[in-house]
Amino acid sequence: MTEVHRLGVTLLSAGDGDSGDHRDLNIIFIHGLGGHPRGTWTHRQSTSTTGRNKDTNARSDKRTGLKSLFNRDKSKKEKNKWEQTSTSVPTEIFWPEDYLVPDIPQARIWTYGYNADVIGGLFQANNKNSVSQHGSDLAIKIDREIDNEDSFVFVVHSLGGIIIKDALNKSVTIRNRTRLIIFLGTPHRGSSYVGWGEIASNLASLALQDSNKRLIQTLEVNGEVLDIIHDEFKNTLSRCLIKVCSFQEAKGVSGMKGLDSKVVDNFSSKLDLTREQETVETIDANHMEMARCSGRDDARYRQVYGVLKHFIRTEISNAQSGVGSLSKEGDNSFYVPLDSKDQTCLQDLRTTDPREDKQRIQDTKGGILKDSYTWVLENSKFRQWTDGEHSQLLWIRGDPGKGKTMLLCGIIDQLKETANAAPASSRCLMSYFFCQATDLRINNATAVLRGLIYLLAIQQLSLLQHVRKKYDTAKKELFVDTNAWYALSEIFMNILQDPSLERTYVVIDALDECVTGLQQLLQLINKTSPTCPRVKWIISSRNWPSIEEQLDLSDQKFQLHLELNQDSISAAVTTYIGHKVGELAKRKNYTAKSEKSIREYLSLNADATFLWVALVLKELEMIDRRFALERVKMFPPGLGPFYKQMMDQVSKSNNANICKQILSIVAVVRRPITLQELVSLDDTLHKLDYPEDLSEDLKDLEQRVGQCGSFLTIRDSTVYFVHQSAKDFLLQENISQEIFRSGIGEVHYTIFSRSLQVMSLTLRRDVYCLRAPGIIIDQVKQPDPDPLAAVRYFCLYWVDHLLDCQSTEDTIKDFKDSSQVYSFLCQYFLYWLEALSLLRSVSEGIVIIKKLEDLQFIGSPDLSAFIHDASRFAVSTRAILEIAPLQAYCSALVFAPEKSIVREAFESCIPPWIQTKPRVETYWSAMLQALEGHTDAVTSVAFSPDGKQIVSGSDDRTVRRWDAATGQQLLPALEGHTDAVTSVAFSPDGKQIVSGSYDRTVRRWDAATGQQLLPALEGHTSPVTSVAFSPDDKQIPSLHVSKNWLVNGTTNLLWLPTGYRPTCQATWGGIIALGLSSGGLSVLQFNNDLSL
Repeated sequence: MTEVHRLGVTLLSAGDGDSGDHRDLNIIFIHGLGGHPRGTWTHRQSTSTTGRNKDTNARSDKRTGLKSLFNRDKSKKEKNKWEQTSTSVPTEIFWPEDYLVPDIPQARIWTYGYNADVIGGLFQANNKNSVSQHGSDLAIKIDREIDNEDSFVFVVHSLGGIIIKDALNKSVTIRNRTRLIIFLGTPHRGSSYVGWGEIASNLASLALQDSNKRLIQTLEVNGEVLDIIHDEFKNTLSRCLIKVCSFQEAKGVSGMKGLDSKVVDNFSSKLDLTREQETVETIDANHMEMARCSGRDDARYRQVYGVLKHFIRTEISNAQSGVGSLSKEGDNSFYVPLDSKDQTCLQDLRTTDPREDKQRIQDTKGGILKDSYTWVLENSKFRQWTDGEHSQLLWIRGDPGKGKTMLLCGIIDQLKETANAAPASSRCLMSYFFCQATDLRINNATAVLRGLIYLLAIQQLSLLQHVRKKYDTAKKELFVDTNAWYALSEIFMNILQDPSLERTYVVIDALDECVTGLQQLLQLINKTSPTCPRVKWIISSRNWPSIEEQLDLSDQKFQLHLELNQDSISAAVTTYIGHKVGELAKRKNYTAKSEKSIREYLSLNADATFLWVALVLKELEMIDRRFALERVKMFPPGLGPFYKQMMDQVSKSNNANICKQILSIVAVVRRPITLQELVSLDDTLHKLDYPEDLSEDLKDLEQRVGQCGSFLTIRDSTVYFVHQSAKDFLLQENISQEIFRSGIGEVHYTIFSRSLQVMSLTLRRDVYCLRAPGIIIDQVKQPDPDPLAAVRYFCLYWVDHLLDCQSTEDTIKDFKDSSQVYSFLCQYFLYWLEALSLLRSVSEGIVIIKKLEDLQFIGSPDLSAFIHDASRFAVSTRAILEIAPLQAYCSALVFAPEKSIVREAFESCIPPWIQTKPRVETYWSAMLQALEGHTDAVTSVAFSPDGKQIVSGSDDRTVRRWDAATGQQLLPALEGHTDAVTSVAFSPDGKQIVSGSYDRTVRRWDAATGQQLLPALEGHTSPVTSVAFSPDDKQIPSLHVSKNWLVNGTTNLLWLPTGYRPTCQATWGGIIALGLSSGGLSVLQFNNDLSL
């Protein structure tokens, strides 16, 4: 039996670090009012030796328990009830040690004791025994005495819950390590037992001459002290994502006057958080006994142990699958398991993690030097921005190479440091994004919003609700479809206007590298910066007039011109030169004279340009120290002349052709590519038959990339341009002719053609050797080496490069039935779908097929037919392919129509254990897909002018918008009508939706966001009816339904069975959408030849 200290921490078990069943963590027990770190958790079983009956024992136990709770007898406060002698033989169960230690051997089990004497001034100001002092002591002692780095789980009773809340409010360290708190009867919002407590206080004051009425006032419902702790703790939880389980007592303390009801009622004993963050349960015991148990089978133990075990299992599962949230306050990261729906939402929202982008940028540029950015912290414009109440936007502008990106990295670090040093009530959120024109994933406005929202959501989980409102309906399509910008803009605005949003900094670097949607992004910044006072913005860009013109619309903007701060920048560059040259001199063993001369030359010619200095130093790394001083003086000042000299050196080198080939490829790819992807792109880089030792090829390629002047750099085996200005230089007309000898289109064609060759060599059935057809994607472990590593880029971008090279003569043959496109699809299409599933990119694959389908394959009927069939196949099987990759060969093929071209081409891939196949349709039905979501009859449907979307209205009083290609619902149901929707229509430009209803109103909606644009138009005295416009707003569609027939003009085409007779219809070209009374929506497509 461990000796438990009355004050401070006691370790009951050191845990078993070798066990694989549980994750290492610290479970800490904290007692309540008048309790003891052992006695609170100890159950006493007594055997009578004096003939007292059971009722007498029970009453005695109750009196003893109440005496401990309120500690009325000051003279016995050091003698705990569980230590007192009696005429019975006690049997004690101290369940944290007796049960939990063996049941969770991996955990370290601790108790914590403090002076919980009720009359000691717990809630008095400036008292050594106050709640505030206890909270501070707890944070200090736990941080000092529990010196491992594992997570914290707290099990707290009554007042102990208030102590731990106060400690977490004050301590960033404890907060960052805490994952779960189990509250047992904690009075978050005061106790309803004021009457009994007042009596106890009066008795104590008579004995000790120490009135305690201030305490009693505090314990009243909504008492001031508890309210402050409670509100601040809820703010803390919203930032740190700590899970909470609140246990409520089911019984009062019977047998004692005034204690027949609960000590802490149901209202007071829960935090009222979201279900994802707080669970609330009831323990069938009174306030004292809820913290004790009589055995392992006792429901009280099973409940608490069940919460702990479920939490541990969930955390292990999430950690193994890599799913969860890394919430970072400052630079301290910790893992927080999330609700599975939140996990999936965040996974789909994330394109890249901006925190990782920041680290990559800093590492690529040689690390951040504090002295190179601290000047800005004292700059008058920066101070106006930080200190001004209405100064919401700071624009840092400057020419290429002036250090804008690293300056913003430093500002971000400084703002984090300042925020973390502030009290909990003054904490802030930090969201940032680094645009990079050469990377398709982070060079557009939609990606910017996804990154900003992602960082905000993982710091304050409650903000994710704004994403989930739309995501739960649209799923991943919300972030990638044609209206993603509009939906994300609305989500972002809702987050910034959320009343619970903490003070927030939003930082966007390199706006000039936002290739797509820059104007929209600038408009959003202008719109939000003056209307969201809790949000301050920093943006950076080059000195582009178009950006300046847009930002002039903002009246709360400060500009920090780097060119106008030449002295500060020059001083920072000089500091940078001194630091970097000093490091280089040590590595290269320069003489003092050489080091000084190099430093002086760089300082004289840098022209306050960090990039120029960094590039020169990179070149010096490769030069023998004997020639360093001579060589450094050959580098011309200015980025343009420097790049020109580098290009001249490349052209004169022995490896000029291969270096130019590498530069041309890196200049046109849609994202930075890995060395393994690059080595597969050219016969001169790598042979198609793949040698056994691929590492030798990669080493050789890495050397050749290093020979490409100072244009490229390698980080984590991925090739990047050193700076956007380097790519801009190569794409200048007079320079591009040197690296694109046959034109850019020829390079795109080479990448396209090579993509098909490499995929043909790599893709195969069950490429990961999973062997289990039912394995789901979350169970798939990426093999090492990964056979898809070299083809990831090609799987996603081969069609884009085909589209980018259509002007070349070579592409004409690729639109023929004998082309390599047709050959690839016929042999590898299903393997490609499997690969996309493993890459979690099935939706992207459907978009790729649609791009092919939009091409005109004149004189290529077989190729056109295959692509059309492949499109139907991919759309119809997307749901299962996103879940189970190998079902591409099972369910997807078995249930495809018998004459599906894809099924016929890959029939041999159906597993032999499927001996008898189900009867299916012979051909794809005219019905493209059934769109489900309405809960009552569909009354009206209409196509958007471009035919890409469908809007539907229903008796369920909602309007819904759908993607015509994928069938995905694009927005949550548009709600507002109070009766059945009778008619819907798109405006001719497709930007608005109008709906009429039996409620006698007309409503107008924004088609992109779903927002109602105006108040309902009222005035009709009977239900509103209307008709759908044709896309050109001029003619009535020729396809329509009449008397149970689908009719073309006046010719009957297709008789409709009972279940397919519509209540409404809409057409676009050869496609007709039928709204059914069942609430379904059927879409049929016809070609131009309507004869038999």
